[in-house]
Amino acid sequence: RAIRMMIPPAWQNVDTMDADLRAFYEFNSMHMEPWDGPAGLVTTDGRYAVCLLDRNGLRPSRWVVTKDGFITVASEIGTYSYKPEDVVAKGRIGP
Repeated sequence: RAIRMMIPPAWQNVDTMDADLRAFYEFNSMHMEPWDGPAGLVTTDGRYAVCLLDRNGLRPSRWVVTKDGFITVASEIGTYSYKPEDVVAKGRIGP
């Protein structure tokens, strides 16, 4: 619910959308504009991590996984200090 409210899709012209989902977006559109949300969002259930960009996908978000199990997601390089040899994987989150 939080993700759908903070980062809604472009739902207004989707004719096949479920009526309950349309009502959800119509109600919440009174409280928050689509561009008021975060540039990116990270959620986890303790087992999986999910990272996504805002619906426009204009601001970059990069991720790095290190040997010690840390996952860093940020819009700027150098947010977390790590040695290049400790990097297991890295990349960029797409829109």
